Amino acid sequence: MNFKYRLILGISLLPLVYFAFQANRIPYPPDSGYSDFAITHFPNLVYLQDSIRQYGQVPLWSNAILGGYPYDANPLSSLWYPPYWASVIFPAQIGLNVLVIAHLVWGAAGMYSYLLLLNHHRFGAFMAAMAFMWMPKIFAHWGAGHVTLVWAVCWTPWLLYSMRGQFSNEKIKRTYPGIILGLIFLADPRWIVWAGSLYLIYSCYVYLTKNPLKRTFFIKNLTGLFLQLGTTLILALLVSAPLLLPLAQYTSLSTRAMMDISSQLLYSLPVNHLLGVIIPDFGGFSEWISYFGIVPLFGMIYGVAHRRIRPKIWLWVVGFIICFLVAIGDQTPIASVIMRLPVFEWQRIPTRILFLAGVFSAVILSNVISEILKDEDESGFDPIFFLVIPTIFLVLLFLGIQLVNKEISNEFIWATIVAVLGVLIFRLIRKNKKKVMIILLGFLMLFDLIGSDIQMIEFRSLENVFTPKNKTTQLLSESGELFRVYSPSYSIPQEIAAIERIQLLDGIDPMQLRQTVDYMEAAAGIPMDQYSVTMPPFKTGNPEVDNQDFLPDARLLGKMNVKYVVSEFPIHSKGLNLINSSGIPYVYQNRYFLPRIYLMNDNHNVDQVDVRYYSPNQITISSDRAGTIVFADVMYPGWICKVDGVPIPLKSYDGLFRSVIVNDGNHIIELNYRPVLLYIGLAVSVVTWVLLVAILLYYFKKKKHHVV
Repeated sequence: MNFKYRLILGISLLPLVYFAFQANRIPYPPDSGYSDFAITHFPNLVYLQDSIRQYGQVPLWSNAILGGYPYDANPLSSLWYPPYWASVIFPAQIGLNVLVIAHLVWGAAGMYSYLLLLNHHRFGAFMAAMAFMWMPKIFAHWGAGHVTLVWAVCWTPWLLYSMRGQFSNEKIKRTYPGIILGLIFLADPRWIVWAGSLYLIYSCYVYLTKNPLKRTFFIKNLTGLFLQLGTTLILALLVSAPLLLPLAQYTSLSTRAMMDISSQLLYSLPVNHLLGVIIPDFGGFSEWISYFGIVPLFGMIYGVAHRRIRPKIWLWVVGFIICFLVAIGDQTPIASVIMRLPVFEWQRIPTRILFLAGVFSAVILSNVISEILKDEDESGFDPIFFLVIPTIFLVLLFLGIQLVNKEISNEFIWATIVAVLGVLIFRLIRKNKKKVMIILLGFLMLFDLIGSDIQMIEFRSLENVFTPKNKTTQLLSESGELFRVYSPSYSIPQEIAAIERIQLLDGIDPMQLRQTVDYMEAAAGIPMDQYSVTMPPFKTGNPEVDNQDFLPDARLLGKMNVKYVVSEFPIHSKGLNLINSSGIPYVYQNRYFLPRIYLMNDNHNVDQVDVRYYSPNQITISSDRAGTIVFADVMYPGWICKVDGVPIPLKSYDGLFRSVIVNDGNHIIELNYRPVLLYIGLAVSVVTWVLLVAILLYYFKKKKHHVV
């Protein structure tokens, strides 16, 4: 790489330094009070770090929220995604942010490598890599806190790269797609549906392009394709087994089955947001961001209008259009049909397919730049005409809004300026000043994308995120006693609870145990007959008022070990006593609070037990009385019990809790969480990785010997 390219690369990556300096902050969407980074991923990493530090164990069960759930089976725990463990050694916010930045660079490297494999010009491949890395939709989702989704998406260029070599004579390359799909699943299973669809369609295209179907060899031709697809599927299943097997069990016991088509098509792209393709939505809703930059868009238009380039990009253009047809969801029948297909029925939010649209637009841009840089005659019909049309549209829209409203948004001004400059540069490219003008076009693209990215994300200091609720949590800070807190109004955010080590009965997570939700419907007094990522649900999305007309049952909450109820509105339920006089939020102490673990004797009275050890994966208690020992934790497969070293089956108590019956006398009762499906998955995955590494080493050793 010569000095010119090194300089351009350095300038292109320089803005990452800005984001690296923000790594000690929490990303949020601009002007928003919620971010999944703070709500989910920060608390999860803090929980993992605390468990390792305090108990010396990787937590497989979590009591942090929702009254407890299988942490090993929750995809958002990221336990089984290998790169995630690099973040454990850093403060949670730094580890997660640095991992996002590393994945962005990794994804850009994958895009560059893939396009070089297609013999694209290296500057075209470089521009595509930058278009991917600085994709505004990725940064909008980073701001929304969807970091695992960003990690998974950043493997997509490498998936494309692996597909080009899977049908080669080098058998080792046939394993690459399966490995990458497995890693995508471990990073975030929500992306595997779209990544898997891309793999299936593009693999068929690549294979059939190289091996056209012939009537006399029809079966023989297809056999090679089916063998490769089967190999990839099996390998992906083996690599993803540590999460796949526990998740399958967890899903079958969760509320995920309650999703209907309206839940699946949630946040479909409104038709009026299709303008977002050409006009950026600064600080807009991450799921509706559809802006991939003026330069990639103009590149697509230029390529479609150019008769020499058009045949090279038609597949990607069709894919780009299909992505938008699916994204608008409930406004066309296409998404409804797709979402009812097997596997897709577990998918939500169709607009996430737009990540693929961003990938496709980057590939198209590389094709266009590569073709322009060829020293071929550019005489004839001028495609610039088709770039002028959207530019004139923007200018007229700009003037029209200015005349009507007397003001215009920054987004319109931004898009208009970039579009005008883009048309001028494309025009100068036609004047045989290709190399210089394409470099200028690259810098215009970077200016456009990075400027948009900065508007999509807001980094907030730890003090701003964690200080506001500290006064409330001081009332709840007690040592030496296990208890839970419940809020019908999300008054104790999960990130605050994680820092203060407060365990919540409510919570936010797309995976919730059905038996817990059924119990909470009665305990909270709030209808929970539809799928929701929050427990309790918030009908209008306003936690501060949505549930003020419902009264919780203090006795049922007490059985779930709820000692305090915290609310943004007053609650007039029997058994809840107001203990703070400072106003909102209201803090109530539950008169019917029961210990986390207690003994119910034959007279139905509650007796204390001695809790000797309580960790995520293991509980040890002692008791000297006869009765039923009740654990106010959710009954779930994988929990095993031993009384004085003898295995005893756990029984369900009140349809939710774990319990075991003991006779009179001194007893040591020990509970351990040992999920069999997880251990099978880990064994399968470890053997798979060992075999893959061995095969890889043998292959490179053999290749090196052959070269010598």
